[in-house]
Amino acid sequence: MAKVIAIGNHAGGVGKTTTGLNLAYVLASKGYTTLLVDVDPQGELTERVGLRDKIRYPMLARVLYENDGVPAPISVDWAGVNVDVLPTDIDAMTGIDLSLWMAEERELRLAYALAELQSNYEFIVLDLPPTVSPMTSAAFYATIPNDSLGVSEGSGVIIPVNSSGKSRRAIPAVLRSLSFIGKKRNLTILGLLITMRENNNLDADEERLIREEFGSLVFEASIPRLLETKYDDRYQAPLNSYSTNGKSALAYARFAGEVEVRSGNSRPYREVSRKLLAAVYTRNSAPVFKEIDAPEEATNG
Repeated sequence: MAKVIAIGNHAGGVGKTTTGLNLAYVLASKGYTTLLVDVDPQGELTERVGLRDKIRYPMLARVLYENDGVPAPISVDWAGVNVDVLPTDIDAMTGIDLSLWMAEERELRLAYALAELQSNYEFIVLDLPPTVSPMTSAAFYATIPNDSLGVSEGSGVIIPVNSSGKSRRAIPAVLRSLSFIGKKRNLTILGLLITMRENNNLDADEERLIREEFGSLVFEASIPRLLETKYDDRYQAPLNSYSTNGKSALAYARFAGEVEVRSGNSRPYREVSRKLLAAVYTRNSAPVFKEIDAPEEATNG
């Protein structure tokens, strides 16, 4: 059984994809078997890590549409750390929200799609769309513990928020939508993560207000907005694989340690040392992609 963590916010520009990518990488660097899933029809994560032309069949979109089959992940090696990635096909995902809206058990379609993969992983990290949509709801439902679907206790939702007044004021709306699901099912909010924090008085004040209003729900780590975070598109790799000495990379490492604790993992929280992260990702190195053998019933299409 896996712990499923959805990284989501109804607003864009909050570091959602960067957070999911680096959380998955740091968890994998600690030895956890980890799957990173792009459930955003826009395919931001898929594009960022260079997997758009490497998508295998059956695609996640097909499994969601037909409510049948097992989607095929791709194994990616970043500087000696292996993360399995389930990319999304932008063209195939066109219209997925309308399809889910009309489907039976639409809230559980994603959970069903991932069910056969759960036993292979300790953590599954979902990168959500920056919208209020059936796909987003399905991803939230996929974090609800369910023995028959392989979702373990300790699963939940992480909400990235940047240190701006607009982002702070939007938090209650996100929490209300999650509480609506939580009243019916056992959904857990693992916490709020402050991202893209600049070193100025305005951002410091916004962080203080967020922490005062939401207290222990906010992760202790906050992610600074630095130049190093802008190179993941160029390197097609997580920040923590090419900038192990950077402040943002170390902040994501501390954040991942907190996620371990909040998800009830048996491994104690600790500062992630630079040696524990992968070797420095150089400009001359590149990620290594490897196909994963799919279950026999999933290879016919």
